[in-house]
Amino acid sequence: KHTHFYTEGIEGVREVSYRITKVALTQVSTIDECFDATLGLTLTFLASRADVFEFVADPLGWEPVWRPEAFQVLNTKSDEDMRMICSRPQLEKDDNSNSVYISINYTYKGRF
Repeated sequence: KHTHFYTEGIEGVREVSYRITKVALTQVSTIDECFDATLGLTLTFLASRADVFEFVADPLGWEPVWRPEAFQVLNTKSDEDMRMICSRPQLEKDDNSNSVYISINYTYKGRF
């Protein structure tokens, strides 16, 4: 299921959807009142024409003209216990609407 929010970009207000792609609980400590977990999250938003042209010209070096800020984790046990991994942005064509979207996958691993 996709959930949407709106954010300010260089081209005005942009719609971004996100969905949880993975949730894994690896360890629970009732004594310390914490748990270790991995969470996968994908952000998807409409690509601009400039993004499409730049991708065609240089697919390996391409970066989106704009991207939303990554979600920040607020409930970690400590900042040292948290790790965020960001994938390279990918262009995806929606055959139904003939639109092109950018998707970015984030993985959050840490102790909460």
